[in-house]
Amino acid sequence: MKILVNLPDYRHIHGGVTNHFVGLRPHWSENVTYNRIGKRREGRSGLWWLPWDYAKFTFRCLFRRPDIVLVNPSFNRKAYPRDMLFMRIARHLNVPVAVMFHGWDNDYVNSLNRKKMADTLNEAKGIFLLCSDFRRQLQNAGVKSPVILTTTKVADSLIDGVTPPDSAKPRTIKNLLFLARITREKGIFTTIDAFRLLKQKHPELTLTVAGDGEALSPAIEYAKANEADGIRFTGHISGAEIKQAFIDSDIYILPTEHPEGMATSVLEAMAFGLPVISRPVGGVKDFFKNGEMGYLTDSTDPAEFCRLVEKLIDNPGLAGKMAANCAEYARKHFLASKVAGQLEDEMRRLVATRPS
Repeated sequence: MKILVNLPDYRHIHGGVTNHFVGLRPHWSENVTYNRIGKRREGRSGLWWLPWDYAKFTFRCLFRRPDIVLVNPSFNRKAYPRDMLFMRIARHLNVPVAVMFHGWDNDYVNSLNRKKMADTLNEAKGIFLLCSDFRRQLQNAGVKSPVILTTTKVADSLIDGVTPPDSAKPRTIKNLLFLARITREKGIFTTIDAFRLLKQKHPELTLTVAGDGEALSPAIEYAKANEADGIRFTGHISGAEIKQAFIDSDIYILPTEHPEGMATSVLEAMAFGLPVISRPVGGVKDFFKNGEMGYLTDSTDPAEFCRLVEKLIDNPGLAGKMAANCAEYARKHFLASKVAGQLEDEMRRLVATRPS
């Protein structure tokens, strides 16, 4: 089976979509080709490249005849109209198309004419989503195409050599980890405030803040101004540094208010056996077992995050069981090799339903 996948320029652009599919690349068993679209490193805007991208895509559909095309927009004002035109080109050439939505701008989705949106998306052979809330939203709008829940992935190589925790072994909580883009919406200031409260009773506790972003400098200044001792800001990390950050930590904390699809960092933390303290945002709540893998809370109050972390500090046996539960579930469902295989299985099923 030949699959053509539209992606941003994966050679130089390292957003969520490119990282996802570059990570899946070693695990494909089918003939999967990546088609670069949008902005390149050369510096011109994605809009400048668009006529060439449509022409190149048309050529590939005409002369390489993929069995199915997969387009990968975020559901927002910029990407949705662009990628729906890719879909129409393929459909005009009798090439089936599947759509995978990554980001999701709820205000934009709600601004669209529901019937027109449904008519457009019903041209797709299938729609891959990261969250059941998104599925309900499309189905309520009249979308009849098959909607398939999928997930982001954990690179198999990331956990090479890492032994999953033993559920019988208590876990002593010494270091918390916040690993994400450093923005207010991701919850960095809530994390710092929760950590300050925890330090009042647990002075030995430390917090690692890993990542870069527009709120990094303000967060560092905020921690200093509020005498939040015991916080280590690493800045941007990658590769072996990310692996070591997970190994050196005992709990993963992410009080995010960002409209997540499926936060990859949560899945990675679980694969390392870190109980997760976060919020029920995006696809995480579709699988997360509260009280068995950690805790999700609707609250954004630092005191609530302090309370939930403290429950595990005070109960090392429970923390150990949660660690084992997280690692077992993540390694079974989220490794790139598993995700690639599941996507291929779904694509085969979609192709087998011809004609569309």
